[in-house]
Amino acid sequence: MILSFLLLVYFIRTRVLNAMMSFIKNIQIVADGVLTQKIRSNNTDEIDLSAHVFNKMTDNLRQMFSNIVSGRQQVLFAQSFNCWKLPGLPFFYLFCCQLTAGC
Repeated sequence: MILSFLLLVYFIRTRVLNAMMSFIKNIQIVADGVLTQKIRSNNTDEIDLSAHVFNKMTDNLRQMFSNIVSGRQQVLFAQSFNCWKLPGLPFFYLFCCQLTAGC
């Protein structure tokens, strides 16, 4: 009976510690800048829920960085043509001096 209890405790402890060590390893990879890293978990416990939330967070971070890079590229493109926003018009209507007869 005691042996069975000790084996059960050892099994649960090993399972939880292995899952946590894997979780920490993946967090460190993301902390190093690899936002494509996913945590895989087949459990239905708190660790699996944490993995799901963590994966959602990295997806959101990746999307934010993509939006920032895209916006930066648009600004650089507009600057390359010396474009300016016309007052009273939506942002996507730009007057580009280099594409007309002059400013």
